[in-house]
Amino acid sequence: MKQSSEHDLSIGGAHLASQAIEARLVDEMHLFVVPVTVGSGTPANPGELRTKLELLGVNRFESGIVHLHYRFDN
Repeated sequence: MKQSSEHDLSIGGAHLASQAIEARLVDEMHLFVVPVTVGSGTPANPGELRTKLELLGVNRFESGIVHLHYRFDN
């Protein structure tokens, strides 16, 4: 599906995304960091694979949210 698509594909949810990352199907990642703490939560990548990321861009918003754009170094 990835190879035949003419457009970017999006994956939502940390568990599904970690499976796609472990299968080496993800080229880039967009993370939105929200300045709120919660007692516990799901890691951005709950999988076992450790990867190197190249930072492509950072956007800061007035609300305090930060958008991080990474490329996977496969």
